Amino acid sequence: MKLSPFFLTVAAAVLVFAAVGCKKKAGALDPGAAGAEAAAPANEPAAPGADVYIAGAQKNAHGVVVATLWKNGEAMNLGDGTANTYANSVFVVGNDVYAVGYEDSEHGEMSTAIVMLWKNGQAQHLTSGETRADAKSVFVSGNDVFVSGYETGQDPDSNWAATLWANGMPRRLSEGGEGDDAANSVFISNKNVYVAGHRKSEEGDDEATLWKNGEAQRLSAPGANAFATSVFVVGKDVYVAGYEFNEDKKSVAVLWKNGKAQHYGTWNTAMLAQSMCVSGADVYVAGSEFNAKGNAVATVWKNGTAQRLSGEGVSAWAQSVAVSGTDVYVVGYEWDAQKKGTATLWKNGAAQRLGDGKSDSWASSVFVVGAAK
Repeated sequence: MKLSPFFLTVAAAVLVFAAVGCKKKAGALDPGAAGAEAAAPANEPAAPGADVYIAGAQKNAHGVVVATLWKNGEAMNLGDGTANTYANSVFVVGNDVYAVGYEDSEHGEMSTAIVMLWKNGQAQHLTSGETRADAKSVFVSGNDVFVSGYETGQDPDSNWAATLWANGMPRRLSEGGEGDDAANSVFISNKNVYVAGHRKSEEGDDEATLWKNGEAQRLSAPGANAFATSVFVVGKDVYVAGYEFNEDKKSVAVLWKNGKAQHYGTWNTAMLAQSMCVSGADVYVAGSEFNAKGNAVATVWKNGTAQRLSGEGVSAWAQSVAVSGTDVYVVGYEWDAQKKGTATLWKNGAAQRLGDGKSDSWASSVFVVGAAK
């Protein structure tokens, strides 16, 4: 694939920030999850010196899903409540807060979805509404705003194409000709644009893929079905998290460092890795591990060692992780016994409910500004 001028003119300024919550896997938000029994109230303040931003969604009294941004536990609606909206990723630069996701729409008889970018609560459409599209991740570098996701064609039966929007301009990373492709996470470092996702091979396998300036690198082994969900770059080291399925359709979490795979767990236990970040010499991966009862247990791995965040009685999913100082923030959602979801923040393993527990809510992305004291 020849590099386009778009990739060659990335601004030189690269943002330096305290921590980035990395994005989750492809696909629409899963229906929710309810909080831990000892969860703290939603209005518990953040640690002094740290502002915690969380992107997600919650249902309103009319059953409409509303994209939501929480700052230090206080919720602000991004969607207007007239159509289902979802916020999948958040990024903060100075006083500006960016969130991306999608809004359900219709075009003729076709159900579609519009890629949404919210800057300080103001909505911007990145697609026309004639296709089905979703934004999975946002990264801001200097004056440039990068959004990764996927978009179909106008044919309702067309496949997803992995797509990157730079300042609102779309660029296809794949054509989606063989199957559904997606760009799940974007990261900018030293003028280079890194995107993690997946694409369909000619043999029909889902390939975990890293694009660097538009050039695709297959991460997973031939014949394996694998998905890359998150990318993080430190110096010359490129980290990608994801998960891989074997022939028995069991999965393991995977961390690729500079293309070399490290598997978390064994094939006997299904695992999903949704997000990762690096702090100093430590690598954090957030995801879920399924127990013997078939319930998902929200999990964060530090340098490969697992810490369970939720109990085993109900299912919970960890979707994003960020680190500030010595504090580790993980967000996701838990189900109650009726499978009603509650957006949840785990700070250093302690759960804090973001939703009210009365209606479904989900947390998808966390971004922390300022070092914890």
